[in-house]
Amino acid sequence: MRSFAFVCVVILSCCGAAPPASSTTPPPRSFFALGGDVYRAGEVAQAETGLLRFDATPRWFAGFPDEVTPEVYDAWVRQRGQFRRQESSMGSPVLQIPSAPDYPTSLDALPKTDQGATLKLATVVDAPANERELVLSLTLASGERAIRREVEHRRTNVLPFLFAIEADGKPVSRAANGGVSEGGSNRFIELVPAESQKTWTLRVAVDSLATFAPAGTKELSIVAVFSERQHERYSPVDPLPLDEVWSSEALQEMKPQIVVRSNDLRLRKEGNRWR
Repeated sequence: MRSFAFVCVVILSCCGAAPPASSTTPPPRSFFALGGDVYRAGEVAQAETGLLRFDATPRWFAGFPDEVTPEVYDAWVRQRGQFRRQESSMGSPVLQIPSAPDYPTSLDALPKTDQGATLKLATVVDAPANERELVLSLTLASGERAIRREVEHRRTNVLPFLFAIEADGKPVSRAANGGVSEGGSNRFIELVPAESQKTWTLRVAVDSLATFAPAGTKELSIVAVFSERQHERYSPVDPLPLDEVWSSEALQEMKPQIVVRSNDLRLRKEGNRWR
């Protein structure tokens, strides 16, 4: 697969107040990972074919930093109560502030197509009957440009998707502790070539849905979301950390990142199975 080099070396010096503690107030809806993370990117292929469990810790996708004027950068520094010195690998000043895709409070805020990319979520109707498993398929299709995904040494998402869930029409939301997980060197690989598609068949542990579906729940609604950067534990009310400094050339190459949602998949409880 083709990889994308993108990050320059960063030197950060910090002092001053620590970022405020995460809020315990949940957002209107949350987004959850399926399958968690693996240590090495090469372990993804095997992990995504196993029995996958939903993680009840909310997440959202990372974004690319924005290059800003000194005035905007100074305002950001004052807001955080911190001082940071940033240098590129060549030692020249780089003024960037962190950014993430807008956190959607409504699913209508997420596009169903982005730069030609689309995402389809469905149940696998001919899957063997098993009360402990729900089998889903996800198909990610590209437009004129290839779709990439981020992988990271020491921590790579098993699936480059997050899921929004509604139980009997009510969005599921959880308070997030926030924070970016420690990883290693990261890179981008081509996930779907241009004008092509890739399908995942996902075996979901039904009992991992229980935390989202209280006893007596009759209907679940699931929407998948894809983005090209990794997803992190995230609280939308907390200030984002700046843990990477990019070259201007790399940012121009990588932006804008794709963020696209699937259709709404509705499941009804029939006995002990979701269909």
